[in-house]
Amino acid sequence: MLKSLLTLLALCLLFFFAPAAASAQTPAPADGVIYLQAGAFDPLAQPDAAAVDEAFGAPYYLVQFIGPVEAYWLEQVQALGGEVVGYVPNDTHIVRLAANTVAAVESLPAVRWVGPFRPTYKIAPELSAAYATVGAAAGALVDLTVRAFPGESAPALAESIVAQGGVLMEAANTSLGPVLRVQAPLSILPTLAQRAGVSWIERFVPPTLTNAEGRKLMGVESAWESFGYYGAGQIVAISDSGLSVQDALSPDFAGRLVRAFAPSEMNLSSAQCRAKTTYTDLNGHGTHVAGSVLGNGTRSGSNAAAHSYTASHAGAAPEAQLVFMALNTDGSTGIQCIDLNGDFIAKGYQQGARISSNSWGANTSGGYNLLSSLVDDYTWRNKDYLVIFSAGNAGPGVQTIGAPGTAKNALTVGASENNRPDQGAESDDPNSVAGFSSRGPTADGRIKPDVVAPGTWILSVRAAQAPDSSFWGNFNQDYAYMGGTSMATPLTGGAAAIVREWLNKTRGIVTPSAALLKAVLVNGATQLPGESVASNNSGYGRVDLKNTLNAHYVIMDDHVQGLQTGDVVSYTVQVVANGAQGLLMSAHQSTASTVQAADMLQMTTDAASVTASAAITTPGGLRAAPLPGFDQARPLTRIPDAGAEGKTTLAPLPNQAPVPGRGAAAPHATTQGFRPGGAGQALTVQSYLHNMVGGGDFEDPEWTDIWSYVWLGSGIPMRTSNPDHVITGHYSMWLGGAPLNDAIFYPVQFPDTIDSAQDSGIAFHVRIIDQDVGFDYFCIALIDASGNLLGPYAPDNPECIDLNGDWTYSLTFTAADRAALAGQTAYLVAFTDGDAVAPHMSAFVDDIVLDIDLPTPTATITPAAGPPGTTFLLTGKYNIPYGWVDICQGACTFDSYLGTVYADAAGDIAVFLYTEATIAPGSYPIRTSDLADRTADSELVISAAAEPTLSVTPASGPAGTAFHFTGSDFLPNDQTIAVTVNGQTLGNAGSDASGAITFTINTATNTPAGNYTVQATDRAGRSATTQFSVTAVAVGEPTLTVTPASGPPGTTFTFEGGNFAANTPATVRLDGQTVGEVNIDASGNVRFTLTTNAQTAPAQYTLTLVQGSRQASIQYEVTAGSGAPISGQGLYVTLTWSDPPAQAAASQTLVNDLDLFVDGPGGRTFANGGNAADRKNTVEAIRLENPAAGSYVITVRAERVNTTFGVQPFALVATSKQNFSAGQNNVTLSQSNAIYLPTVTR
Repeated sequence: MLKSLLTLLALCLLFFFAPAAASAQTPAPADGVIYLQAGAFDPLAQPDAAAVDEAFGAPYYLVQFIGPVEAYWLEQVQALGGEVVGYVPNDTHIVRLAANTVAAVESLPAVRWVGPFRPTYKIAPELSAAYATVGAAAGALVDLTVRAFPGESAPALAESIVAQGGVLMEAANTSLGPVLRVQAPLSILPTLAQRAGVSWIERFVPPTLTNAEGRKLMGVESAWESFGYYGAGQIVAISDSGLSVQDALSPDFAGRLVRAFAPSEMNLSSAQCRAKTTYTDLNGHGTHVAGSVLGNGTRSGSNAAAHSYTASHAGAAPEAQLVFMALNTDGSTGIQCIDLNGDFIAKGYQQGARISSNSWGANTSGGYNLLSSLVDDYTWRNKDYLVIFSAGNAGPGVQTIGAPGTAKNALTVGASENNRPDQGAESDDPNSVAGFSSRGPTADGRIKPDVVAPGTWILSVRAAQAPDSSFWGNFNQDYAYMGGTSMATPLTGGAAAIVREWLNKTRGIVTPSAALLKAVLVNGATQLPGESVASNNSGYGRVDLKNTLNAHYVIMDDHVQGLQTGDVVSYTVQVVANGAQGLLMSAHQSTASTVQAADMLQMTTDAASVTASAAITTPGGLRAAPLPGFDQARPLTRIPDAGAEGKTTLAPLPNQAPVPGRGAAAPHATTQGFRPGGAGQALTVQSYLHNMVGGGDFEDPEWTDIWSYVWLGSGIPMRTSNPDHVITGHYSMWLGGAPLNDAIFYPVQFPDTIDSAQDSGIAFHVRIIDQDVGFDYFCIALIDASGNLLGPYAPDNPECIDLNGDWTYSLTFTAADRAALAGQTAYLVAFTDGDAVAPHMSAFVDDIVLDIDLPTPTATITPAAGPPGTTFLLTGKYNIPYGWVDICQGACTFDSYLGTVYADAAGDIAVFLYTEATIAPGSYPIRTSDLADRTADSELVISAAAEPTLSVTPASGPAGTAFHFTGSDFLPNDQTIAVTVNGQTLGNAGSDASGAITFTINTATNTPAGNYTVQATDRAGRSATTQFSVTAVAVGEPTLTVTPASGPPGTTFTFEGGNFAANTPATVRLDGQTVGEVNIDASGNVRFTLTTNAQTAPAQYTLTLVQGSRQASIQYEVTAGSGAPISGQGLYVTLTWSDPPAQAAASQTLVNDLDLFVDGPGGRTFANGGNAADRKNTVEAIRLENPAAGSYVITVRAERVNTTFGVQPFALVATSKQNFSAGQNNVTLSQSNAIYLPTVTR
């Protein structure tokens, strides 16, 4: 009767959650094309290309599946005798098959097509072309690399080559199969390719800077050489197949692995995952990905000590550190160990990573699934974590983005072609999106991918255990080629690490939000030819660090304090002139200044008049009403007392009770906890900290008044006072004695953590009479609501006794028992299990105890505060299960009683607290008291009906001014009202009985000029803000400087002026001619830039700034020179934000809607190329090329913010001097011309 269904339940869960596609390397079923270097074809759509016109394939075949390959599909092939030896995109494996099994494999439901691995597939196209030119007459020796499938004979292959006039240069038997380097005439190619065991023939080329191709396209090497950024100080998390090899990592990762998690640490519910206790990569995918992010190229000649990586196969961020989560168990393309709690994202963050690169996903046709919501949820709650996902390989059709790449907060990466024309059509056009790269939009119409990066023929670190079949091609034993959005994603992850290092070191932003990092990357992306500013093919363009790091940032606002519905933030950018001399631009940021030193602002408070007691205990204005489900006692027939006739006239109790062990047989029942004894033997567990069982002695008055409402009985249990049967006291519980089995249940909610400081366990007395040995049993167990056995009794070993006598039972929980029981909702059950044949055993039970560290009841009120008329929700935990709980205003008395609620099986309660419109503001103590008189206290706060206000006098003043603040309608008598300035805590103010506050902020004489936002927030979370300005008075003559003093055409010159009259425009004159005006700030300072055109004539120029009678001049020189940088003459703006997770049933996933638009001389421009505000995306961009002179107001408006999640932070960047023309990114980076405006940190 005690057989549990735990095993079956676990299997059900495994079948319930089976990702459709575990790796973004695997294309979607919509793409039936097989990608081979010899050509790409769909064997069903192009039967001529797939026709069997050569007989030299056997025993190697291409087996194409109907979609992303699932592990059990391959298991079916293997069960038919097939041996998988390789993988070819899309959805195709190379399988060694006996000819008589081909038809059987073709019949498998998941198999789309089977065809021979032809000789023409084995020859590099370049060699095929060369052979076609010279034919069989070609006799000159060429260097070739010849590979064979695993299990083939290297000596036999070498002998064959030598026999045809070749020369063996080198041979090796590797885990990938035999590899030979030979010198042979091209004339042997047809014969060599017809040899069944040969898998690939290519020209041998000495190693060169092959991974640099992707790096160069992304501007990575320029960032290394010109800025010295290599990802140092950054930690990147990767979740993928694995990392090879545990305890013997490739030297390319040496010393930089922070932590690696094996599959056994990632998904504890899966036996398959628990069985793989190493993170070693059996597939090769994860190691390759990690190498692209941060491999340092040690095995290819780098010099990490000298930061010399360009002549190696290093990844994008070769000095970053790594946290790795291994998710694959069997070397397939599946990701079996994704958990349901989001650990595949969380573990990296917990180890210090702030960038997560993930090259896997499931084909959901653009749908937003569980994994998408998990990513959005975690990144919403941890807004400084940039999570990057591959878009998927289901292209080129629309709406083929995979999940979690459909997550709103993920930076989703598609694949552009690499610059490796020698590898064929998949890598000969860097300005094209790879055909396999998944396209947008998402199912709800959002733009995806966000960016693209090179993703074809990417060279990176090769896993030692990985089969040859995992790669597109091998370079050598240390490096291999792969392709897919899986490969584009880690390159982007490495680029993100470099950008984050730049933000830390150059911009001074220690903890940039993920939104800011995403905005910077998107804003600098190169728009591909023919694509719009926001494209469902390539997103916002190809990641380009030259654009990103070399741009001039006129605005960078990591607006972490957030917006509410209707809030608007505006920034003014002034294009002074845009003509023959270039783009002259000034930025006026309507933003707050940074508090740079603690002693620049000092706060003093005025004493508030506090009432004697803030708590209001006078009854009135409050009433309680239980929620449905908590509004009545559990329907329960109480266990009766035995009468003179015993059980003969009683019917079974009608209570609905779980059957212990679900009614199965109990072959593994034990008796080890029972020992002879009786009332005279002490129960040692009674000295434990807390007895979780109430009424276990069955004595009055508590039993009748309290505990009989809590215990549940089934069958005909009875409380007896018969002296012959009572063990201690006046009563014992009688079970059995009739054909029907009896049981008594006590509901228990175990705490989340069971303390180990003292022993804990179960004990009781039992007297057994009339035993039918071997047929009737008395048993004890812990079960869940379904009857499954828990803790020390799981899975099927209750403690039972079948002998007459007095017995004492005692069980001490082990550490494993405590861990298994922690947090469980359970029943302690004592029951009889008989054969219904006389004699019928009777068991008399007494003094049942379950002693453990029971949590104290809790009470929480939501919201914590509100105005009169608010309905509050009171919830509580750890009350006596199923018992009544009184709700009182303060200590429970007749006058303070508000109502009664009934706890559920877990001891939880839920009750509404209604407040009247006339209730007085203040604090109201609330107490809960359960039937065991265990109490919990909370507080309900009634705020003033009006919203708080805050004002300042004076509104502005020079540094050294004292600014006086007054506020009203805050929570009365609150001495913990937090005051912040520009988001930084300054101190606390106190309110009086009316809710009024006063305080003063004294500025120092060196306080920077600018705007300062002051916010006061009371205990109820209600806040008010105001702003003051610190100004400066012009002293001395105006000054003007320029950096650099000279430069070739295309140089951006930055001018900084001081000692002008504050807040008064100044005229800009260039060689005596007026070109526009710039705004002087409150400090009398100004900064503006002049980006010269590539055609600007070399000469000396004089720029003069005139303000009435005050003026200053400076000269700069445009020098002659070739190779002038080509720079964008525009204004480029990007807005991003991390959005709360969407509901699964929602047809649109956007929760909070922010809008970006720019108003300028030409009218209003909306984001993403639309003619109205964007309503779908969390990334919005505007690119204005060659803007006309005038003011441009950049506006971020909170169209809709769901208050459930609080305010909505965002990040906004605006730049000039960028080049979005594909293929023209030859801007040279240098510190000298990288001029940045101060970062906005509110």
